[in-house]
Amino acid sequence: MWMWVCEKNFTGIMSFLTAGSLTANCLFMLEAIIIAACLLLIFWARTLIKARQIMYGDFVLGREWADKQDGELDPVSVIVPARNEEDNIRGCVSSLLSLDYPELEVVVVNDRSEDDTLRILRELSKSDDRLKIVEGSELPEGWCGKTHALHQGIMRAGYDWFLMTDADTEHKPWSLKAAMAMARKQNLQALSLYPRLDCRSFWEKLLQPSVAALIENFVPLSRVNEPSDPLAWANGQYMLMSRKSLDATGGWQGVRSKILEDVAMADAIKRKGIPYKLLLADRLFTTRMYSNLSEIVRGWSKNVFLAMGKHISAAIMVILFTIIVTWVPLLGLLSGIVLAPGGDHPVLSLLAFGQYFFVLGVQAYVRSKIKLYPVYSLLAPVGALIVSFIVALSAYNHLVKKEILWKGRRMRDS
Repeated sequence: MWMWVCEKNFTGIMSFLTAGSLTANCLFMLEAIIIAACLLLIFWARTLIKARQIMYGDFVLGREWADKQDGELDPVSVIVPARNEEDNIRGCVSSLLSLDYPELEVVVVNDRSEDDTLRILRELSKSDDRLKIVEGSELPEGWCGKTHALHQGIMRAGYDWFLMTDADTEHKPWSLKAAMAMARKQNLQALSLYPRLDCRSFWEKLLQPSVAALIENFVPLSRVNEPSDPLAWANGQYMLMSRKSLDATGGWQGVRSKILEDVAMADAIKRKGIPYKLLLADRLFTTRMYSNLSEIVRGWSKNVFLAMGKHISAAIMVILFTIIVTWVPLLGLLSGIVLAPGGDHPVLSLLAFGQYFFVLGVQAYVRSKIKLYPVYSLLAPVGALIVSFIVALSAYNHLVKKEILWKGRRMRDS
């Protein structure tokens, strides 16, 4: 019975759309959708050009830099803040201790973990005395957990260069040598890197690349790496800084209350005129930030609204932008499918099909170049809806609730 009703309804709808009533009721709307979709090709062509500029330009730090060292490299203290990281800490610390680097120490700040993080660290420290475990103190008023952990790690660091990295990262043996060689060769005092996203579940493969693309659209590397441009951005998963540059910014205590502490630090770096770059380094290290949909939503809603300066107008613009650039091409394709059977509008139908497959091709190309699962381009409109929900939830958390719960702690950005 149910299948019969569905079949009847579908047949009726298609008969209406393909009948003579199409011209009177729907043609103008379908034409408008197709034209709008074609106009969006300007954006997608620009996206393709920007992607190629990033991948083949000066915004990538690759393995070859490990062979460009000129003289001895400075010793480095690696600082890892860790709170409830039992699933990640072994892989992260093991990769850091396996770095092909002449002199380093790994300082892990156990930020009052409530799981097996400390036990695993103690086990690892037995086989390598370069690993220092710092027991984090009680979180003081006015500090966020990560900034306080980083501050404690710096206080225990023995060298004058710091690599501050997250516990959910894993590093290739040549990565630090490449990063320090570039910093030395280009006289940088601060360097931040984007990793390759390690996505294993369906939701990770769908959403993580979408969020990454959204960030690049609104925070382009070309602007971040221009010293005269005030736009600042960083990735807290990998921040390499000299002690001199960190002291000049006021250190982590200067941004102690910031949930988006990496961007706040980047802003301080640029305002002080410290030589700095933010680059793509997908061959140097990887990260698996979240493992399921719930973690993705909670994780990104923690800070995505802060990245917009806590402006509700910016959040609305991002939501509209995200939905328009993904759904209009699909609606254009559906409009072409409706127009095609009659054969009365061949040009419009051709444009409708052409624009959609061009957009799909751009998305698949970009994903394939950075190894981010190109087949999931087909589901980009679904991803756009979820990303839009995350933006809205983040705005609600910070504007209405005015605090977030993260790893058992309530945090308020100020």
